[in-house]
Amino acid sequence: LNKKNKTSHIDKALIYIKNHYHEEDLTLTKVAKEIHIHPNYLCSLFKTVIGTSFNAYLTQKRIDQAIVLIRKGMTSVVEIADMVGIPDASYFTKVFKKINVTTPTEEIRKVQKGKY
Repeated sequence: LNKKNKTSHIDKALIYIKNHYHEEDLTLTKVAKEIHIHPNYLCSLFKTVIGTSFNAYLTQKRIDQAIVLIRKGMTSVVEIADMVGIPDASYFTKVFKKINVTTPTEEIRKVQKGKY
């Protein structure tokens, strides 16, 4: 496929993820099916065009959105985790800390103290 088709497919995938990141069951296969391409091809597109895996991209998107929710004043880690598609709060905390260095609770405290 030419570069334009690759960009079109990845753009469609990114838009779909943007609109559905909060769904716990969002997978590479589901996104590929929605945009009518093979999952292996979508996997390859993420690596070549975005420079990361689908799962890494989705996780980053979810954590970015969690930070947005925290900065908007949300304080329940369980609710935030659920709202971004990671209903297991302890797993969410682990992933959040891996990506963001701080835990969600530490981030909430920073926001409450006006230090973000």
